[in-house]
Amino acid sequence: MGEVRALWRKHLKLDTDDELFAILDTFHIMEGYHSLQDMRENVDLRFQVVGLTSGGNSLEFKFDGAARALKVTERNVLTREAFEKLCIEQGWIKSTQPEDRKNISIRSFSDGPTDYLDATPENTLSLHHMFDVRHLQAGADWNADVRPAAEDFLNHVRETDKNIRLFIDSHSSVAFLAGAVLGFKTNTHVELNQKGRGPTTVWRSDDGQTGPRVSTSVIDIGGGQDVAVVVSFSRNALADVQEYVTANVPSIGRILHATPEGGTGQKSLVGGEHAADLADQIADAIKALRLDFGARRHFFISGPNAFAFFMGQHRDAMGPVTLYEFDFKGAVDGSYHPSFRIG
Repeated sequence: MGEVRALWRKHLKLDTDDELFAILDTFHIMEGYHSLQDMRENVDLRFQVVGLTSGGNSLEFKFDGAARALKVTERNVLTREAFEKLCIEQGWIKSTQPEDRKNISIRSFSDGPTDYLDATPENTLSLHHMFDVRHLQAGADWNADVRPAAEDFLNHVRETDKNIRLFIDSHSSVAFLAGAVLGFKTNTHVELNQKGRGPTTVWRSDDGQTGPRVSTSVIDIGGGQDVAVVVSFSRNALADVQEYVTANVPSIGRILHATPEGGTGQKSLVGGEHAADLADQIADAIKALRLDFGARRHFFISGPNAFAFFMGQHRDAMGPVTLYEFDFKGAVDGSYHPSFRIG
């Protein structure tokens, strides 16, 4: 490695390892690199949330040309003032400015070197050290370790900011917990950065993006007082949940299965207002079951994190809740595992 460092120093005309480390600290090796379209969508989202125009369609993405022009003119360093001047020159500034919102980021898995762009370090909670990809590290605990860290961070956000844009690159359980902490009574207005099969978009409960209602059915599976709430939005999770609870959770006597009337799929939810409406409807369906005092609601969610957040906002009115995560890649056993136990 010393010989490699010496070759790099010679090539870059550097005198010391410290000078070399200052450069290498900004380098990242990313497995499964982003496609050009992914990068364009990322640029579009970040420009739009700060009041700049979008890049247009994929065949004529204007920022590609701007990048080439900057390279040709050797403008490879931009200060804040120089970038603002460039935006004015190119006509990128929208006539109407966006709302003043603070970016807040919670991460339990990574998108790679662009992670740090979502929010400033003081407004970012990283849970990476507790997980091995999507699974808890040995010795870590959802309730003893992950939950206190998330709740402390979110309670600070709730006390200091009333208008936030929330980036949740994390498990659905964390999104649900965020909704529970930033509930209806906190007077915190949240919009969420939602990723999916299509372009990354911003979802909010009043964005006007409405869609079909939820369809619910109740299945009796035993004599327990608890209910399993199975949300099949992205994929139909009923068979997996039924197999799991029958073998592992005898306290569950009924399953409330929720699917969108428009059909299950990666694009079954059209936006924030649609997700919030479906969360409201499922909360009403749970209430209509008239569960016994002390009965738990066990949530198995296959759907966008924005929906899990809106569902979590109903937690106070629902009673005790247990959340579950699915082993999608079969790294452990290809089944469900309990995460947070709230209440």
